[in-house]
Amino acid sequence: MRAHLPATALFATLAACAPDADTARGAWLASTLARADQSLARTRPNLLASRYARMASSPFEYYRGALAVFARDWADGQNSRSHFSSDTHVYALGDPHPENFGLMRGGDGAFSLEPNDMDAFDRMPYLWDLRRLLVGVTLGLQDANIGNPAARAAAIDAADTIVRSAVQAYVDTLRALRADGPPPRVVEPGGNPVLDDMFRRATRDLAARRELVDRTTVTDGQRRLRRGVIDPADPGNIVADLPAWAIATLPNALDSYRRSLPTAPDASYFRIVDSAREFGSGVASMPRVRVLVLVQGPSESIDDDVMLEVRETADSAGAGWQPPGVYVNSIVDRIRHATSVAWARPADTTVLGDPLWGAVEWLGLACVVRTESDAFKTVRVARWVEERGTPSALAEFAAVLARLLGRVHATPLPDDRSPAARLLAAIDTDAAGFIEEQVCSSRAYAAQTLADFDHFRAALDRRGPTLGVRPESGDMATPSLATLLGSSDPHAPAAP
Repeated sequence: MRAHLPATALFATLAACAPDADTARGAWLASTLARADQSLARTRPNLLASRYARMASSPFEYYRGALAVFARDWADGQNSRSHFSSDTHVYALGDPHPENFGLMRGGDGAFSLEPNDMDAFDRMPYLWDLRRLLVGVTLGLQDANIGNPAARAAAIDAADTIVRSAVQAYVDTLRALRADGPPPRVVEPGGNPVLDDMFRRATRDLAARRELVDRTTVTDGQRRLRRGVIDPADPGNIVADLPAWAIATLPNALDSYRRSLPTAPDASYFRIVDSAREFGSGVASMPRVRVLVLVQGPSESIDDDVMLEVRETADSAGAGWQPPGVYVNSIVDRIRHATSVAWARPADTTVLGDPLWGAVEWLGLACVVRTESDAFKTVRVARWVEERGTPSALAEFAAVLARLLGRVHATPLPDDRSPAARLLAAIDTDAAGFIEEQVCSSRAYAAQTLADFDHFRAALDRRGPTLGVRPESGDMATPSLATLLGSSDPHAPAAP
């Protein structure tokens, strides 16, 4: 096998060589993001500026928000070249970086690790998904073990081993599912420190109803969502009042959403207690409308109120790759279909990752609706520290994520009842070569992304907080709609 620099040396070399000038790659990158985010820059420039600022905070945060760059590189052959038919389409998550997985509590009461962001779900090339995951894991090592340089360097130097473990698990899962093995469902830690931490905290916060304790108040027997900055450590995350006209439309939207659920509670469960607009959450979705809705839940007691998130979504990165109407007719249909594909379904088909996950059109916006609970723990690379940040722990955990991805890719398509067999027909011609190709590809694109991170920050410095795209006359929303969207121009001078 060809010798190569250790990952730490390779990444350091790429970062040191990244030019400050607006090179061809830097200009290409800025134009790619500006084009993809043009509508947001014109209608919600301050929120897009906040997203870009978060992307500029670390290489992994940049990667989370730069799916448009990944997509254009794919189309240009930068990250799609393969000896193993990179255009074979499957049901794909679209953006399976590590922080788009987390624990949910299914209809059977058990926590399970599942994909927890299906905004990009679509029919896409299987290698798109696999490589997006592998590069995400590799870049996540940059944010792991912060405060312990030696442990961080050890994890980064083990990047190839960690990725190799994940690809092997992916291939093994396809083989097991081709042989009619049971689809993997992760309902216990299995001795992995990363999962052990997630399951332990999930169980603790479920018992405490942490989201109600921290994010609501009770006055005169009535529970309400807290407003303002909820966590002083995250001052950009703000909860604010919804305009009255938007509040008035929520009951009908929730009723439509409820009727679309596979197993829906009674209508009284969704009686609205309070609602509010949340700003500053997420990365790619930060400029989108995000609303918290507190509903009655299973009884009239305020102790079992339930918090929902209603969040605007958009087309997937693969929009247009399949002709319209092939398997879904709208964004809402695509999101609803995603849950039937992405999550483990035991014999009892009512057992879902989140029984309240659904989608609805609200105010002309396609929205995901899901449970907002502190017990639903999302993977956080910042928690890859101490025993959770060792190469062995991360190799095991990356393999777990890859198994879940393999499960999704093996889901039968309307025109292909055995995608696992079809994928393996190509992979097994040289399985060892396939694994090494993915290791090399993820290493190369992670290094490219580190260089792009510097280009991105330089572009923000030169072009401004929205990469030079500014609202024009007629772009901005009406005052009432602006209250919901969070519209303002970050280039404009501050009010006196």
